[in-house]
Amino acid sequence: MACTPVVIGGVDTHNLTHHAAVVDEVGRIVGSEQFDVSAAGYKQLLDWLRGFGRIQSVGIEGTGSYGAGLCNCLMSEEVAVVEVDRPDRKTRRQSGKSDPIDAEAAARAVLAGTASAMPKDRTGVVESIRVLRCARAGALKAETAAINCLRSTIVTAPAQLRASLTGLSKAKLTRPCAQLRPARKDGRPRAGNQASFAVGGEADSGLAEGDRGSRRPVAGADRQSRSPDSGHFRRGHRSCRATAGNSRDQPYTPSVRGIVCSPLRSCAGSRLQWQHT
Repeated sequence: MACTPVVIGGVDTHNLTHHAAVVDEVGRIVGSEQFDVSAAGYKQLLDWLRGFGRIQSVGIEGTGSYGAGLCNCLMSEEVAVVEVDRPDRKTRRQSGKSDPIDAEAAARAVLAGTASAMPKDRTGVVESIRVLRCARAGALKAETAAINCLRSTIVTAPAQLRASLTGLSKAKLTRPCAQLRPARKDGRPRAGNQASFAVGGEADSGLAEGDRGSRRPVAGADRQSRSPDSGHFRRGHRSCRATAGNSRDQPYTPSVRGIVCSPLRSCAGSRLQWQHT
């Protein structure tokens, strides 16, 4: 009766695909294949590994990032998983760098015993705490950036508005600024809503509100900044807003071409002939 061969797998993980390789007990490569990153792809990879024999263990590169889903799938099927570090620079210079080579190197690291670390369990309470802390850190970073943006805007605000907002704490500063909007035609000062949506946790609605509020003033500034001879064309409000942000609030000054060419075009019977270029 023939005994079932024992094989060791190695996986090089990526965002969209995983590349797997299989070696036998003496280190001979017996298979290499690429699979999609999905539940169906994980099942196909496991069935493909089992087709070569009994799986001793599988070395996965990046069990805490791109390989987390595959690691959980294999561990749920009671397959021994070993966390493998990426090859060092010396090995990469000698063997090259590609997905099949990295997958084969992961399998050989498990076979040689140089990789023996067990991956972290990402299904317990520790993972839940890590996700909550990551979300809190991102929210704190966004809040800090919004407050810094708001305070720098106050520095260049009108004197009356700047005097009323200078020296306020973060909590007292965001509430009055949340009620301010861009300036009206009647000259009443109204500032932008830079920080209230980020501090209040409504980033999506705040961004949409900021886009809606900037359409009309940006469109007017774009019309003023264009030359009458430049033609009519449509631009998105975001590109117009970027252009207006680098411009100055000043009336339109006719170009030299318009000053020189307009009288020439209106001169009837003149010996000077104007040619449009």
